[in-house]
Amino acid sequence: MAANDGTPPPLSTLTITDKTVTQSAFSQRVPIKSILSRPDGGAGLAGQIIKVGGWVKKGREQGKGTFAFIELNDGSCPANLQLMIYSDVGELSDYTPTGTSLHVEGVLQMPPADKQGKQSIELRVVRVLECGKCDAGKYPLPKTKLTLEFLRDYVHLRPRTNTISAIARIRNELAYATHTFFHDNGFLYVHTPIITTSDCEGAGEMFQVTTLINDAEKLEKELIKNPPPSQEDVDVAKNVVKDKGEIVAKLKADKAGKPAITAAVVELNKAKESLSKLEERFNQKPGIPKKDGKIDYGQDFFARQAFLTVSGQLQVETYACALSSVYTFGPTFRAEHSHTSRHLAEFWMVEPEIAFADIEDDMKCAEAYVRFLCQWLLDNCLDDMEFMVKNFDENAIKRLQMVASTNFVRLSYTEAVAILEEVVAKGHKFENHVEWGVDLASEHEKYLTEIKFKSPVIVYNYPKGIKAFYMKLNEDKKTVAAMDVLVPKISAIARIRNELAYATHTFFHDNGFLYVHTPIVTTSDCEGAGEMFQVTTLINDAEKLEKELIKNPPPSQEDVDVAKNVVKDKGEIVAKLKADKAGKPAITAAVVELNKAKESLSKLEERFNQKPGIPKKDGKIDYGQDFFARQAFLTVSGQLQVETYACALSSVYTFGPTFRAEHSHTSRHLAEFWMVEPEIAFADIEDDMKCAEAYVRFLCQWLLDNCLDDMEFMVKNFDENAIKRLQMVASTNFVRLSYTEAVAILEEVVAKGHKFENHVEWGVDLASEHEKYLTEIKFKSPVIVYNYPKGIKAFYMKLNEDKKTVAAMDVLVPKVGELIGGSQREENYEVIKERILDMGLPLEPYEWYLDLRRYGTVKHSGFGLGFERMILFATGIDNIRDVIPFPRIEVKVNSAIMTIQTSSVIAATVAGPATMSASYTATFIPGYP
Repeated sequence: MAANDGTPPPLSTLTITDKTVTQSAFSQRVPIKSILSRPDGGAGLAGQIIKVGGWVKKGREQGKGTFAFIELNDGSCPANLQLMIYSDVGELSDYTPTGTSLHVEGVLQMPPADKQGKQSIELRVVRVLECGKCDAGKYPLPKTKLTLEFLRDYVHLRPRTNTISAIARIRNELAYATHTFFHDNGFLYVHTPIITTSDCEGAGEMFQVTTLINDAEKLEKELIKNPPPSQEDVDVAKNVVKDKGEIVAKLKADKAGKPAITAAVVELNKAKESLSKLEERFNQKPGIPKKDGKIDYGQDFFARQAFLTVSGQLQVETYACALSSVYTFGPTFRAEHSHTSRHLAEFWMVEPEIAFADIEDDMKCAEAYVRFLCQWLLDNCLDDMEFMVKNFDENAIKRLQMVASTNFVRLSYTEAVAILEEVVAKGHKFENHVEWGVDLASEHEKYLTEIKFKSPVIVYNYPKGIKAFYMKLNEDKKTVAAMDVLVPKISAIARIRNELAYATHTFFHDNGFLYVHTPIVTTSDCEGAGEMFQVTTLINDAEKLEKELIKNPPPSQEDVDVAKNVVKDKGEIVAKLKADKAGKPAITAAVVELNKAKESLSKLEERFNQKPGIPKKDGKIDYGQDFFARQAFLTVSGQLQVETYACALSSVYTFGPTFRAEHSHTSRHLAEFWMVEPEIAFADIEDDMKCAEAYVRFLCQWLLDNCLDDMEFMVKNFDENAIKRLQMVASTNFVRLSYTEAVAILEEVVAKGHKFENHVEWGVDLASEHEKYLTEIKFKSPVIVYNYPKGIKAFYMKLNEDKKTVAAMDVLVPKVGELIGGSQREENYEVIKERILDMGLPLEPYEWYLDLRRYGTVKHSGFGLGFERMILFATGIDNIRDVIPFPRIEVKVNSAIMTIQTSSVIAATVAGPATMSASYTATFIPGYP
């Protein structure tokens, strides 16, 4: 055993046992949790040769620089694994700075006897496989304890801290527990829309989703570059049409030959077309389009106002009224200017809805769910909860234990108010007034749960005036069957979709991935392609201001000048009193009058400067006055943000809605769709392909095992090969070939006479028909194509040694074509910076992303699976709009469809496949990730 004196023990003296340690499924390492979470703390694994990867928490050289101790954490658990590295392995100063990433191979060994109280096992490193250096002088997260306020300025690096990594693991467990609770209780998971036209609760400001501002800015640039025609140009074109028309009329009157008349008509039509284009350009006006003095939302993407949802409840009710027990779990939004510790602009809501259930059933479900979550954390996340007890709240675990084991108190709102009024009468002080008909304040809830009952409390039957319109009116006509849980201190397609969603969480959870909720509102475009939906309050603010200016006109210049003169006069009075050395009371009174006059002038000038329309500065839209003080958009992918967690917690994934404002009307495109995006540290393109194949095969087998009756319905009504296709994919190794090999195969078949509509050429992306040929004709199986030309892929993909291709891969499957797109990410700072610039993208929005390469960079890979495409593949349904509960496409939107539409496939389930075509209705953080 090493004496820690600088002399490494020979490998021959170590006993290799036959005990195994859990390997990470999709990266070349052993999760630290699988070592340290053993009952013996890992001591029984002594002698094992393993690979681990993570980020340095602390490092120190000893023995006059002959060896170093390093505490390594990979995010799988709160505890660190101690590494011992000798100088003959490499330059120790490269490995010890906090934030450095290390991927190493070594031998697990027992520490010296006098050190075994601190750790049961350590790793003697024999080889450093990869090292992402970190400049200790520039790394913004020092080893000292950091406040949460400080960490909010580094949201992309804070997952590497003990606190945020613990919160991430707790959040992941709660999310998985949520899906487990509802799945095990027979609920179906429904993806309700993020974009909506209705406010569920009728309260608070909503974020507007629009393309009007972007379109207006583009038009202004176009009009500067290519000025519109003048009235004179239009009049000349009108005269040309008139002249051409007269020629046609004269030829017909003269009974000229048909060729002459036809030629003249052709000329007339050309003139009319030219006039039409001129008039169209002549009528283009800069700014937001208006009609009858109001903003013309008919020209917006959805042809009407659209917003980010405040709740999925109204939409999920439509599924409850067909499938009985359902729930939605996703992001919701409020544009409230609130800066309390309990409010966010973007937050996640869990919303179950139960048919054939009354308020008693609702309370029963709510209590069971909360108690289940508390017990789940106690059973599955105790080490992180112990960290919270030690550092933040000594009662955290006790509170979970109390809630998990205690029946909730139930009392009506009337009873709750009576209790509060009684305690007030006895002298207890509340800041907020207690009165029947007024909602309970936070301090009232705290009193009931923490002082009166010391347990969770369910308050029910609230006054109708303080609750939403959709709540059931009780027989007394004064209250509604509403309830709040207060705790101490804070159809076939649908069923298949639900199973695939649960299978997704199961696959990644069982393989050691953490679930991360990436933001919906973002400032960066992940892929630098396509139109994005803008999220703004500017238009609403402008409309409100216009109404206010009509109702209360601004002051005139004369009013402002009069107020200025008043200030001037008051100022002169103060100056004279001081010059005359008047008494202090007189001067004070005059100064008060002067300040009042200044305040009055300030308010007048503020209102005088208010102008109708979108605010501008230096001729451009002033986004400094928008909610986030800069342009904000709906995300096209959570990949860049989830990478920040992979570069701290190793294996993570996100599963949520993404958006593209593309003017596409194919059967494969939506404006709002769901993506599954895992990201794996210490993984290359081979690991990425292995994970993607395992995931798709797992999903197919899951449907065969858990959803066979619905799949048989699909076979009978839509696609006779649906089950065979699932069986084939679940049991078949995917074909792998490089892009170059794929192009060679396609060129060869073209040379033999096969016809493709799209040209086959190296350097051009594969078209859908090429993908279909490879999967359905050539190989009759899924195909993974990898190593694509760099010119047709995104900037973040790893540049290969040939400098022509990137380590990108697409998983192609029969029926759908591309199902997954992924890559090894470029970890070299200089290379990815150059790639961003080469693609014409600004560096500023990606500085946080580049920091991941500056500080402890690490090899990592990931992919994205289009969830709706997976459902298309599984079911055989032809149109993507039929596999998402509430499809969002361009223009064709109406309020009823956007808020309460029932899927046409559910109708088909009842009425048969003929209903499909008949019933189908066409529907529709600043500076950091």
